[in-house]
Amino acid sequence: MPRDMAPPLLERVRERVVTTSAVVGVLILQPIERWIGRRSPVGDTPFYDVDRFPWVAELERHWTEMRHELEQVLTDRSAIPAFQDISVDQVDLSDDDRWRTYFLFGFGFEVPEHTAACPRTAELVRTVPGMKTAMFSILAPGKHIPHHRGPYKGLLRHHLGLIVPEPKQACRIRVGDEVRHWTEGSSLVFDDT
Repeated sequence: MPRDMAPPLLERVRERVVTTSAVVGVLILQPIERWIGRRSPVGDTPFYDVDRFPWVAELERHWTEMRHELEQVLTDRSAIPAFQDISVDQVDLSDDDRWRTYFLFGFGFEVPEHTAACPRTAELVRTVPGMKTAMFSILAPGKHIPHHRGPYKGLLRHHLGLIVPEPKQACRIRVGDEVRHWTEGSSLVFDDT
């Protein structure tokens, strides 16, 4: 085989392996997710009543303290990395610098310089049972995150509105067929699968 033919062939093989792995993964994951959904102690719905989670009230009670720390972080917005710079496999969700993320905890790992800069927020989110990731998610005006699916059932997302632009109807999230709007000081808990 000529040398100039090897890279295209290898790329096609790699693409086929990735595609096959994704298809097999979905086939394996679907029955597992149905099983998890049927046995969930909190139910199986796109959005959850926040009263089901006692820790939400404590976070909401202190939202202005967290907002104050976020405002300090935002004084140098250009230093906050774009989401896909932190999680490179998310380039399909965002490929510009209009979604920035300031991680305090990411996938079980602490970012010490960020928790030191936001000590009250870090203290509060540490009280959330099972918390693995906590961040300030900062979207520029007009930023749209395309339809996507979370990695697997069994993981709930919590969003607490700290700075929400007006009109709130222009700032929304859709999970399944349900649409909600953020409100400053209020939470949304949802399953993005």
